[in-house]
Amino acid sequence: MPAIKSIKRFGVIVFLLKRNHYPSLDVLLDTLERRDLKSSERSLRRLFQELRDEFGIFVRYHATHKGYFIDWQESSDIFSLEDLLELGQINQLIIEYLRNTAVHDDYIYLESRTDLEGIDYLVPLMKAIKDRKVVEFSHHKYQTEQHSQQTVQPYFLKEFERRWYLVGIRMRDGKRRVYGLDRIHDLRVSNESFRKQPHIHIEDYSKSVGVHVIDTEVHSVELRFSRLLGHYIRSLPIHASQTLLYEDDVYMTFRLECTLSYELFNLIMKYGAEVQVLGPQTLVNWVHEEHEKSVRLYEND
Repeated sequence: MPAIKSIKRFGVIVFLLKRNHYPSLDVLLDTLERRDLKSSERSLRRLFQELRDEFGIFVRYHATHKGYFIDWQESSDIFSLEDLLELGQINQLIIEYLRNTAVHDDYIYLESRTDLEGIDYLVPLMKAIKDRKVVEFSHHKYQTEQHSQQTVQPYFLKEFERRWYLVGIRMRDGKRRVYGLDRIHDLRVSNESFRKQPHIHIEDYSKSVGVHVIDTEVHSVELRFSRLLGHYIRSLPIHASQTLLYEDDVYMTFRLECTLSYELFNLIMKYGAEVQVLGPQTLVNWVHEEHEKSVRLYEND
């Protein structure tokens, strides 16, 4: 897919420019070639232009060091875009290596990667978000198992559990909606521009676990895990705000500063009796009621 090639090229360049000390043109071209992304000097300069025009990343040449660098003062949104690009290219490099290495079948089991579906829409959606252009696409909704035509004002993209989501305003009713890229088909970026609504902020999603924000109020969520599971939770935090409050020979208790979401609720339910919600009371009640429903299912058998 051409868009994946573009993501990988952008990712390799941003990665090198940030971590290497003024890489030269030859170094950049050689690195791209070793990643099977061979480019000419002309195409590389065109890539610099695309990074500037489409993503606001300004690549400059430093005459003293005789190499290239990112102009941090001029560039915008570099950190979130860099994470997105690096994630895309690293995932692709791993998958392509494993698929192209015949001997791996004897010692590596590679699950079906449905999370890559729709990834070719990342670049056009990023451009539409930056240019504030309305997008149109067909969307498959799991609840109805039907496809519907959607016209959306795209606001931002978020990754959660190896899947990408588009957050935007549905034009027909003005409501905020979340669309999984793996269920989007026939994307078209229109020429119609839109003005962003001031009450929708990407920061609301940085405070949330997942992509569905119930409300924007931040809660102190305290979760007590069995010590065994606690080791896994500590090594792979549920949320960026996670801190360890207390541990002993039996339990580990963590605190998250985040909004309440369906994804947080589902994650807690997934761990069953290995986790207890200590607060807030709203979440305690929510989880308690759901467990009671589960018990009633078995009592009726």
